[in-house]
Amino acid sequence: MFVSHLLSEDNICQPCKEPDTFEGLVDSFCRAGAVFRVTVDSVNAENGYLRVNFMRKKRAYKRGSLVKKQIRKLAGYIPVTNKCDCAKNNASLIAPKKRLLVMGRMEQDKFLLFFVSPYQRKSEGFRAATKMWKKDNPCKSWAIPDVYNRDKTEKKEKNKTDKKRNRNDKKNRKKKKKRRKKKGSKKRNKDRKKSKKGNEVSPPSQ
Repeated sequence: MFVSHLLSEDNICQPCKEPDTFEGLVDSFCRAGAVFRVTVDSVNAENGYLRVNFMRKKRAYKRGSLVKKQIRKLAGYIPVTNKCDCAKNNASLIAPKKRLLVMGRMEQDKFLLFFVSPYQRKSEGFRAATKMWKKDNPCKSWAIPDVYNRDKTEKKEKNKTDKKRNRNDKKNRKKKKKRRKKKGSKKRNKDRKKSKKGNEVSPPSQ
């Protein structure tokens, strides 16, 4: 792999610059021929490309025309000019045992990558995007901004409904408690009256 000698923005390979926001992930997914979660095995330079060898085990979010046998042996290629580096936040992305999300297209016999990002399972945008990818025809049936905004709106509405339900439940519990207290006090009063009557001694007859 090329040494990360200058991790300036100008020196970063284009696939490693792509935005990894929700919108960026969905847009890249829809443009990609195949999308995988991979673990890097090794990296080497090969005829003007940075060849990224992956471990055999991969998670396919989008297979395209690739079959299982091809996926197992798949390697990613990044066209390199001026010895660019693949890095984010001043740290190299492509290194052995690194988990990545990669997207690309098959051109001749090479899987050319145009999107490379760390696999961010804890990111809210990442989770929302991967959830959307599991739907049927996500690129046709969903508008990217609408999905994101609608999810937020639905969450807010759900929270409001839950709060309202909780308030109503509390009120109902208080009412039931009051009713039980009233019933209990009435019963106690009746019992007292009965006991008083039983204890009363009738006056002697003359």
